[in-house]
Amino acid sequence: MLLPDFEEGGMPVVASNLLSGLSKKYAVDIILIKSNRSIQFDTYNSKVIKLGEEHRFKVQKYFQKLFFAFKLRKLKKQNNYKAVISYGVLAGMLNIISQNTKTKSICTIHSIESVENKQLGLSGKLFDLSLKTFFKKAFKVIGISQGIKDDLNHEYGLNNVSTIYNPYRFDGKKLSIDNNVRNSNINLVAVSRLEKSKRIDNLIKQVQKVVSKGYKVDLWIAGDGEEAKALKELAVTLRIEKNIHFLGFIKNVHQLMSESDFLLLDSNSEGFSNVILESLIVGTPVISEDIYCGPREILFNLENVDYNVPLKDDIQVFNNGILCRNIYDGILYGVDHINDFNVSTELLEKKLNIDAISKQYIRIIDTPNYAQIE
Repeated sequence: MLLPDFEEGGMPVVASNLLSGLSKKYAVDIILIKSNRSIQFDTYNSKVIKLGEEHRFKVQKYFQKLFFAFKLRKLKKQNNYKAVISYGVLAGMLNIISQNTKTKSICTIHSIESVENKQLGLSGKLFDLSLKTFFKKAFKVIGISQGIKDDLNHEYGLNNVSTIYNPYRFDGKKLSIDNNVRNSNINLVAVSRLEKSKRIDNLIKQVQKVVSKGYKVDLWIAGDGEEAKALKELAVTLRIEKNIHFLGFIKNVHQLMSESDFLLLDSNSEGFSNVILESLIVGTPVISEDIYCGPREILFNLENVDYNVPLKDDIQVFNNGILCRNIYDGILYGVDHINDFNVSTELLEKKLNIDAISKQYIRIIDTPNYAQIE
């Protein structure tokens, strides 16, 4: 498994979950690109290989990646790997450049790249070029949602893409109430990096409108980022600072979700949205705008969806939550019908448990006759 790091974010969580399944059949090594990061997730006694510490300067970083590709190619040959599963565009590019005829390059993509790369400047342009050229030579590209697969097909012309969702642990339960966090109001929670693309500012504005109607609502925001100061100032400007609680990064986010009445999501785009699954696993319904992509697939229990077809109604209500065109309408409906939701993850668990997802990867890893690479 090839990752940027095993320290933070969604990819190490996903990799660790999949590792727990694959390690029952294979000896698995974890190869890390950024060697100066700490390891925060379970490696299941796998061997950890670090390619090297990243340079601070961009130009040096680009040249260093070529050295990493050479080093990775050598590792593949020495260890006779059946496959290398990479996470993200950078790791995928290294995986493909270093590939040989005996080791399958399986490249997982976790974001809507045609949207994400526009925010990354030069790196984003290089990622776009890489997806259009190198990724055609991968043995298999995995989009972790139907929306990502469609994006890779249509925006980058890739025809070697399959959808395999992330694996999850479905052992969460409603946790005990922590009275230091929870209060008697209706409690909404947002778990996110505090950056513009996550639209936390809009959540604050919509909660203010709901409070102005006389509802007793609190919004708890877990996460940190460059927009933290501006968001706090916005809450003061709207005179709603008593109802908006900035918690920063918290380790036990599942506890917070469990104590909340609804999870809110309103970002510009998502790859799949791990946070929705994590909320449902602990029994908390979600209110999400019908963004591209992820929430629609989850609330429709992973049935085939067509993102080109708009929602039939402004609000669609499910046992697990609300999908809406405008988050304000969703919040208002939720607080008026707070006892109408009966969260169940039974159908999701059948498709997303670790063993089920591992079997899909095993079928690819064990596929014979690797295509000849020119």
